[in-house]
Amino acid sequence: MIQYLSKNQDRKAVLCGGMEGAMKKKELSTDVLIIGGGTAGCFAAMTLGKEKNISVLIAEKANIRRSGCLAAGVNAINAYITEGRVPQDYVDYAKKDADGIVREDLLLSMSERLNHVTDVMEKAGLVILKDENGKYVTRGNRNIKINGENIKPILAEAASAQENVTVLNHVNITDYIVKDNRIYGAYGFDVNEEIFYVIHAKAVICATGGAACSFKTSTAPKKRSQNRHVFHLLLLLSFLFGTTKRRLFANSPKASSPSSSGLSLNVMAKA
Repeated sequence: MIQYLSKNQDRKAVLCGGMEGAMKKKELSTDVLIIGGGTAGCFAAMTLGKEKNISVLIAEKANIRRSGCLAAGVNAINAYITEGRVPQDYVDYAKKDADGIVREDLLLSMSERLNHVTDVMEKAGLVILKDENGKYVTRGNRNIKINGENIKPILAEAASAQENVTVLNHVNITDYIVKDNRIYGAYGFDVNEEIFYVIHAKAVICATGGAACSFKTSTAPKKRSQNRHVFHLLLLLSFLFGTTKRRLFANSPKASSPSSSGLSLNVMAKA
């Protein structure tokens, strides 16, 4: 039975001690831990994999071949600096879309490399539609059309092909290893087997995605429709997370499980 922490209890001691005899424990070490093997996680692993002097581990609760928001594919790249536009145009668009809640300097740095990322994806095998002059077919001011049904398999294979990248599928990360207000790795559970993971890392990249339009609005019907779809998606995710967590926490008198919402920030914490 999993014990629950009091204010004075050590998190790791309770997690490990409480499951002794009930779950297997595996300890892993890596230079960089990537939490989430979706589009961002796989691309990060593919990029870091070129640095042969570091080890990289992706932890993904599903399977990186078909996981994340692009698991089923996509028909356009929605972040591209089209002809006649500049990176600042994308910054202005994103700032307006986020109601001004952005870091403009980081957003500009990202925007300046959008087309480079597209070039990398095309070289990896992504099919981008082109017109009779060989130029990308655009769709609006920030989009180009692609045949993207296989975008995740392409990314998954590119990441897995790196010799220094290890993929850990079907492991749901639930918490960070924290000491002196610094992150040194993460804890997680295998979703199919009774295995508890302690993953030590010199750096952690959290690539678990995020949520948008998940708020009540009284503006356009389109917005309300978006909110409804996102709300249904969040309900589905809550059910999926809850199914696994209920199995782990069912024997506890306190029927509350740790929230995964703390893993939604896309940040790197260097040890």
